[in-house]
Amino acid sequence: NWLVLMPLKDKPAKGAVDGLSEAIKGRETVELVGDNLYIVYPDGQGRSKLTIQLIEKHLGTRGTARNWNTVLKLGELAQ
Repeated sequence: NWLVLMPLKDKPAKGAVDGLSEAIKGRETVELVGDNLYIVYPDGQGRSKLTIQLIEKHLGTRGTARNWNTVLKLGELAQ
C-alpha cells in the first residue's frame, strides 16, 4: 500500500470528495481531514488512474502530493 498526503490550497466544496470517490475506477480510497486529502493506493501509484489532475478537477482546488515516507522524513528534519 502507498499512502499519500495531499495538502490542499482550499477546502473542497461540500460533496466534492464524494464525487471524487465515485469517479475512482480502481481500489484507491480517499479521505479528507481538514485541508488534507489522504489517498491510499493499494496497488501502487504508478499505474493508477487516480491522478493529481483528476483529484484537482473533482475537488476544485489545487494541492501537492507527498508519499507518507517523505512526510515522515520531512518531520524528522524539522525536529
